[in-house]
Amino acid sequence: MMVLKRLSFSSLLAILALSVTAALTAGCGMGVVSIPDTPLASEQSQQVPLGTIQGSNFGGHAPLVGAHVFVVQPGTSGYGTKVSSLLTSSSANSSYPTALDSVTGSPTNGMYYVTTDVHGGFALSGDYTCTAGLPVYLYASGGNPQTIPSVTVTQINSYTDTNNKTVVVFTTSGTNLMYQGESVNFSSFSTGTSYDAFSGAQGQIVSPFYLTTNTIGFELGGNLTSMLPQGVAVNATVSQNTPIVSNPAIVNIALMGICPGSITFAGIPNGTSTNTLSGVSPADLANLAVGNVVTGPGINVATITAINTSTGTITFNQADTGGNPTGPYYTYTSTSSATKNFSYLNYLYMNEVSTVAAMYALAPFASTTANNDALHIGTSSTNLAGLQHAVQMAANLYDIQGSNVGTGGDGETHIARAVTPTNSGGTVPQTLLNTLGNLLANCVDSGNTYNAVTASSGTQSSQCQALFANATSDGTTSGTQPNDTATAAINIAHHPSGEPSGNTTFMSGLFNSITGNQPFQPTLSSAPNDFSVGIAYSGNGISLPGSVAIDASGNAWIVGYGDIVELGANGAPLSGTTGFATASGYENRGIVVDGIGNVWFITQTGTNSAYVNKMSSSGVLLSGSGYYNQSTIEPNALAVDASNNIWVANSNSAASDSYHAYVTELNGTNGNVVVTVDANPTQSTQTGPTVLLGPTGIALDGNGLMWVTGNASSNLASINTSTDVVNWYNNSNTAQPSNSPAYLAVDQNGSLWIPNQNANFIQSVVPSAATASGTANAYNVNYTEYTGGGLATTGAVAVDGANNIWVANLNQHYVSEFTNSGTPLTGTGGYAGGFGSNGGNRVAIDGSGNVWLPVPNGNNVVVMVGAAAPVITPLVTAAKNNQVAQRP
Repeated sequence: MMVLKRLSFSSLLAILALSVTAALTAGCGMGVVSIPDTPLASEQSQQVPLGTIQGSNFGGHAPLVGAHVFVVQPGTSGYGTKVSSLLTSSSANSSYPTALDSVTGSPTNGMYYVTTDVHGGFALSGDYTCTAGLPVYLYASGGNPQTIPSVTVTQINSYTDTNNKTVVVFTTSGTNLMYQGESVNFSSFSTGTSYDAFSGAQGQIVSPFYLTTNTIGFELGGNLTSMLPQGVAVNATVSQNTPIVSNPAIVNIALMGICPGSITFAGIPNGTSTNTLSGVSPADLANLAVGNVVTGPGINVATITAINTSTGTITFNQADTGGNPTGPYYTYTSTSSATKNFSYLNYLYMNEVSTVAAMYALAPFASTTANNDALHIGTSSTNLAGLQHAVQMAANLYDIQGSNVGTGGDGETHIARAVTPTNSGGTVPQTLLNTLGNLLANCVDSGNTYNAVTASSGTQSSQCQALFANATSDGTTSGTQPNDTATAAINIAHHPSGEPSGNTTFMSGLFNSITGNQPFQPTLSSAPNDFSVGIAYSGNGISLPGSVAIDASGNAWIVGYGDIVELGANGAPLSGTTGFATASGYENRGIVVDGIGNVWFITQTGTNSAYVNKMSSSGVLLSGSGYYNQSTIEPNALAVDASNNIWVANSNSAASDSYHAYVTELNGTNGNVVVTVDANPTQSTQTGPTVLLGPTGIALDGNGLMWVTGNASSNLASINTSTDVVNWYNNSNTAQPSNSPAYLAVDQNGSLWIPNQNANFIQSVVPSAATASGTANAYNVNYTEYTGGGLATTGAVAVDGANNIWVANLNQHYVSEFTNSGTPLTGTGGYAGGFGSNGGNRVAIDGSGNVWLPVPNGNNVVVMVGAAAPVITPLVTAAKNNQVAQRP
């Protein structure tokens, strides 16, 4: 029997640290992780020096010269609250001194920054500190997209464009780095044709027409094609004329990671003058990473260069003279002058793709109303872990150390990841992320001089206008337009389909606005279904995944065909490579996490035969033969009540009693049956007020009521978990069809949301509006049906922390999103996450706002990054505290 290893939150962080260590020890490449390990709770009051940091800030095609680079950290005083600036007036690097932004009205007014040089470079060092446990990121605003290209023209052609004007196209040798709006010079022109008019010309403006890495287009004032010969061979050089002025709409972001804390660990120095330390405990090793700076009895300031977890040995970059092989343990305590910091990150690459990755992961922690920008990112005091996990998820999308280089010829070409690091088996929609980066770069590279806050007297370029007109605060054409590119990325992350009823051309409008050279390659060749960003995890024991539950640490428990696998909050597997084999060859169904971290799941062992299993939070099976083994009444779905007891919805009824509906309560400690409640009593035939048959869905609300749906009726029953009293709710709206209602959810208003496995709609029910039916404990209530939004054979529902409704579509379109009033927020294709059309079986939301979808058809689990509002997990904790569908 393979046992799944499940670890505590601190141990999860240890695994992440070891992943970083292993990747860095192995060398650079796809395995490099740019996120340091997360400090333990005891470390989170420390102020930690940032160390020396250097990097570049590129605007797609070109280095951004004169950009202001700020260092900020979010806080825990609330969602969408303003970040804190970490730079001060002092600087130990005289080449990049700090300056104070004193521009009135600027969002960074009162913050210190360093300025990028002529290569877009910058460096940070000095007395900058961060608070252990909080994320740290770079915020770079403005800058001049400076390029000094010089390309040789080899051929000239002319065309008539849709404006009935002539476009002159120059074919170049080598890579052309020109971009639209750039002013260029012609020189050394020699053809003996009418094109001589260009010879020595100053200030020709590059047009997006026919602009590629091998051609440059210019739109002339009229239709002059007849006057200009075709295919002329030439000998000429084109170079930049006057650089475009600083673009105040540029904001690039690079997530550095989570501010690490100093720690104390013990070991035995191997001799009196060696650089190795042995006897380090696994727990201490788990909190260390290559690049950590330490002090000790025989060393001053040493850097860890290697960690061997098998032998418990650490190697330093200098000798340790503080002991001998047989001596006592020595304690190495990192101090304020020698502590863990970000110095091992070496060099950072900040561009539009790093901005997209950061803003999508952090979108759930940004404001959705006023100040919805990259300087208003925060969380509550009770959800720091959710924010930390979001940062770790961002590292799955883009490596700020530049391990991924694209095929484009423009700029620094650092692109999104194609796969996740740390061997987690995740596929990243690289071309989608690159396309989003190109969308921002289109505005960055343009001749924009306008920002409504800081440069209102300038001129907004058509490229920025096209981006900002669509990427509004609410996804509609009438919403508040952003003032910078990072805010545009946040708005697109909040509304990946736009607002379908208020912006029908959202996708085409954004995608078609991209013109000219696209620096991040490969990129999409046509508009995607939507701009949601997903990661598809496969392997590691995932086999036909059927259901998912999120525990208190943010880890996802996936139940599939024979296996249960636990994925960490960043998608990394915590269960080895094969998971826990519960019943090889048979189907595992529902799964829930109780209030103390135990995992309960249903295993089907044959036709009409299933049982309930219990697993500890450490992954140990707590029942060898299974609880509640049923051969005629088949367990189908699970829920946990406030007393930590387990409720089982049985989809089949006994053959001799086929018109009853049984729901069973199990003792959460020993698994014994507490009571079996008939949710449709006294019915010997299918006559009278048949409320429901064959319970298929079950959910707990904040009032202690367990709600149950049936597979042959859209009616409901509620069971009081304290008294076992049953109430029935008949569908009084006879126009509403009923098609195998399944995995329901409760919103923060107490309303129920019910999917239908054989139909393309969902229903909502407001129990408080029910009226008595004339039969004891029976009520009539109207069901409201909602369609659209890409709904397709709906299988399960979840509600996020903003009280929005998420629906898994069984056969296609992955997941659909609705407001609590039933307005679809997804288009006709739902959210696809960059993976085309497939079906999600169940749906769960974590404390970072990621949406988890088991996809049996794809044999993977898709995680929509930062798509929803964070929720309290596990669900029973929210219900017990009457915080259903609220942010943690």
